[in-house]
Amino acid sequence: LFVAGAAATNRVRESLFAIAITFIILNWVFVLRVLPDFERFKPVPGFAETLEPRMKPDDALITYDEALPSLVFYLRRHIDPYFLPDEVFERFRENRGVYAILSPENYAELAPRIKARTCIIDRRPTFNVKLKNMLNRDSLPELLIVTNRCGI
Repeated sequence: LFVAGAAATNRVRESLFAIAITFIILNWVFVLRVLPDFERFKPVPGFAETLEPRMKPDDALITYDEALPSLVFYLRRHIDPYFLPDEVFERFRENRGVYAILSPENYAELAPRIKARTCIIDRRPTFNVKLKNMLNRDSLPELLIVTNRCGI
């Protein structure tokens, strides 16, 4: 109302100042109140808690068709991102521990061709929502941690 009134009375500076202050306040409300609530939809902190006590220094941590750069921060170790199935198969053929983060759909596609015994050690929802999924009331998509070090 103030902006409209200021603009109607030709007080352009006051109008622009009010708009700027309004956007600053809205941004701070968003950052301080809304964004922290989205943290529960991020799988990375939980994955880090699962992986940290299990992984040895020579174990491989990979992602398949996913980007999780903040996991590098949480675990303070290198992550190899892969986008081709053959790269994943090659890693699981190595004689070392492998921890792979991927979607359930990708795991279902790759699992029959992985030559090692694998198991799911963690699964978490992720906030990668599409409008059609929201309208259909679908559950949130998930990511899995799959490893060849089962039972550890």
